[in-house]
Amino acid sequence: MTNRAGKSYAAPDKLYIHGEWVASKSGATFDNINPSNETILNQVASAGKEDIDAAVESCTQAAKEWKKVSNLQRAQIMNKFADIIDANQDELITLECEDMGKTYDEAVFDMNFTSQTIRYYAGLASNISGQSFQRDAGMWSNTYGYTRKEPVGVCGLITPWNFPALMTAWKIGPMLASGCTGISKPPELAPLSSLRLVELWNETPGVIPGVLNCLPGVGAEAGEALVDHPGIRKIAFTGSGVTGKRIMQRATSNLKRVTLELGGKGPLIICEDADMEKAVNVASFMGFLNSG
Repeated sequence: MTNRAGKSYAAPDKLYIHGEWVASKSGATFDNINPSNETILNQVASAGKEDIDAAVESCTQAAKEWKKVSNLQRAQIMNKFADIIDANQDELITLECEDMGKTYDEAVFDMNFTSQTIRYYAGLASNISGQSFQRDAGMWSNTYGYTRKEPVGVCGLITPWNFPALMTAWKIGPMLASGCTGISKPPELAPLSSLRLVELWNETPGVIPGVLNCLPGVGAEAGEALVDHPGIRKIAFTGSGVTGKRIMQRATSNLKRVTLELGGKGPLIICEDADMEKAVNVASFMGFLNSG
């Protein structure tokens, strides 16, 4: 892939598990299409159930060490990661424009927002704490209790095509800050910037391999394998209401925690006393923002 100045960047085409690029165990791939001209950018490895199993095992092992890292140390590592995102911004912008079809200016905004998101959650990481309280009833009178917050465990993070890098940051930021590990499942329509982000995380000093893996694949196979896997304790999903319902139903089999951000085109309500010209401009801007 080539940026506006003629500099070329390689397009990721494999799964990223435990700090390494690997092919899918089945050898399956899918065509990754440039939406601006419908040409094939590259062929990307397509994760299946066996790949999800390997990634969950990687996350499970990494979790034993990652949860021992102090909140302050996690914050420091995350801030270094944000610096690395900024240092590689041109490459990430190029991947996002070619792969998703974003305009250049929108991709610049997204990448700035992506590193800012990581820094925001780095700030929260150092403020994670429980509570202490006095008990006043029965046999517990005049005693003190306390709560402590601990990582949920391995998380499955499923993101949409419209903001690939930024949505990945919105999900991995709180996951990393809280000491969890997880698997990013990027959209098959635009997986490249998410793959590169996960690689950059693993290039950050102090990172433990397996804390964050990235497995592109078709939703019906890779996504369902994530949702069904007993080793994954939480699913975070952004996408359609139809898919969100299926995820919630399937997650009940082993009581996974689920966070759903379900979207679609929202109506624009114009009141009688509204500035009609302004309303039309807002409607057209929002309708065509982000390549429509």
